[in-house]
Amino acid sequence: KPRAADMPIRDPNITWFHKGDVFQPIIRRNDREGNPRENGIQPLPWAFLVVQEVSESQITCKLHRGTRQSLRVRRRGRVQQLALAVKTPATSTQLLLRARTDPDLPLAGYDVYAREPDADQTDWIGRTDHQGALDISPDAYPLRILYVKNGNQLLARLPLVPGLTPSVVAAIADDTVRLEIEGFLTGLQQDLIDLVARREILLARIHHRLDDDDYTGAAKQLETLKRLPTREQFLQTIVQWKTQSVSKDPAVQSKLDKLFQETRTSIARYLDPRQIYDAQTLLSRARDAE
Repeated sequence: KPRAADMPIRDPNITWFHKGDVFQPIIRRNDREGNPRENGIQPLPWAFLVVQEVSESQITCKLHRGTRQSLRVRRRGRVQQLALAVKTPATSTQLLLRARTDPDLPLAGYDVYAREPDADQTDWIGRTDHQGALDISPDAYPLRILYVKNGNQLLARLPLVPGLTPSVVAAIADDTVRLEIEGFLTGLQQDLIDLVARREILLARIHHRLDDDDYTGAAKQLETLKRLPTREQFLQTIVQWKTQSVSKDPAVQSKLDKLFQETRTSIARYLDPRQIYDAQTLLSRARDAE
């Protein structure tokens, strides 16, 4: 509800607000005299309101926010929920990415994408430098929704009005370890696929030799099969990497644990040692029946 919205104006055709205007949510905490407390006026972080409809007495807005923090606050004492109209200069804002577990650690090499609110198209606008910084330039629309990614992983959604402040710091997950482990596990999975294919070929050859009563040839193929990497060797490699790959961020560590567990499950499923034991048993029985 705009201030003084109920007061009559001389020209009823005058409209102070329009669809698409942007407001910044403000929380004001006052003392008993109605004055703001020390540091009592604070904008809601990573949150903006976009006007959807305008009537004579109220404005309907849509909230765009990058955190789960609610607009509702505990009303202890005198608390006001306000929205300040955003009028920004045509200047850029420097986005600074920092690790949420270490505020002094810049996050370099993170990709940043942007789009207008409710738009379908998202454009890549740059990558953070060695200081974790990237200049965000203004666009035709004042509010830009930023998406921060590391590899294919979406790490943050940050509504931003470029020019509103010279710089802004976003504390997000340090995803470097996750990206490194994902690359390692992808390579390991490719090795697993290749190994499974080789095992299947050798098993097929063993059965073919047994069908032809070529026990010597089957034994040679079986020895080659036994020399291939085993499930235990793959699992030991994962244990070594998991021991060295620890993140201070609980969310990132949870993702790492899930990646390792999924890979262990695949290894246990596709590198079943019983296939080798069964081939050995078939060969032994064939020789005994000869």
